[in-house]
Amino acid sequence: MKNKAYWVKIMLFIVFLFAVNPAHAGWVIDHMSGDVMYVSSGKLKEVSKDDGTWSIYDGKTGKLSIINPAKKIYWQGTVQEFCAALKQMIPPMDASPAKPKVSIKQGGTETIAGLATQKYQVMTNGTLHKEIWIAENKALIEEMKSLEQYGKELIECYPAQTMEMMVDRDPGYQRIVANRYVMKEVTYESGMPINSDEVVSLKQKNIVASEFDVPAGYRRVQTLMEIWM
Repeated sequence: MKNKAYWVKIMLFIVFLFAVNPAHAGWVIDHMSGDVMYVSSGKLKEVSKDDGTWSIYDGKTGKLSIINPAKKIYWQGTVQEFCAALKQMIPPMDASPAKPKVSIKQGGTETIAGLATQKYQVMTNGTLHKEIWIAENKALIEEMKSLEQYGKELIECYPAQTMEMMVDRDPGYQRIVANRYVMKEVTYESGMPINSDEVVSLKQKNIVASEFDVPAGYRRVQTLMEIWM
């Protein structure tokens, strides 16, 4: 059995840990794609399974950090600066598709990751473009309110040159997803599914404040090119 001095030492360590790195109630959202999102106290962290990068946004300061943990480097700036840098990396397309007529049909219901969801079919020019399943979770939406501006700025970040971007900006589509969370999405092309993702776990958890910090010792770079190349 451990002696009393040992347990006193452990208790003091725990008290110290939470004093310098307090935990806050938040949400951890796992996706089928392997992506993970952390949301707490007006901050958002997205971990991409695809390229291994992290994106951290602070809704109070407007600061956005793009981190490459494999290289131990990060880029940091405002969303506006991020958009400007992105436009330099991705030149505009020579031609964009004509703006589609978007219509939305309500479907059935389904339980996803423990939440009741409503299905919608999103049509472009009468053809199925994608299906979404959305949930109403007041606690999650309240937590994400301070991140609304971030989402709006990202949507407007780049000219709408693809069908997907045009649908995301459609007023009718935005009304459907407003104050709700998309739990599942399937995109179609020529009637065939080409891409899908789904929330597999959505849980309230205490998240330590340091989860939203750039790790110590990481080098700051001036261009996004260094992050992704």
